[in-house]
Amino acid sequence: LVRGCYLPRCYLQAEQMNPQVQRQVRRPNTFLHFGLPFIGFMVVGSLGLSVFVQGRKDQIDARAFVDDTRAPAEQLRRKKFDIGEEHERLKLNLDIDSYYNKAIPKPGQSTRDL
Repeated sequence: LVRGCYLPRCYLQAEQMNPQVQRQVRRPNTFLHFGLPFIGFMVVGSLGLSVFVQGRKDQIDARAFVDDTRAPAEQLRRKKFDIGEEHERLKLNLDIDSYYNKAIPKPGQSTRDL
């Protein structure tokens, strides 16, 4: 009667039975019922998502490659960025002699008080 029953009440009934019947009543292997399918779904889902995402990345890379082949002259004309040259260019535009501190009005303060 109790054989094949996977409910907790079967364990209690198995304790009350004689020793020969207790050996026949097995506890269910919870890893086979819950753990193995869970791990299987995780592995298959991970592989499926990686294939899907890789396809999207391949499409984006293909579009970028087409853009690169269409405009190689523009890339050759584009000047490389150099931080030293940019610093020198900004220093030329900066006029330190005519600099003065100007106070910013606080909330509720008029500009006449400054």
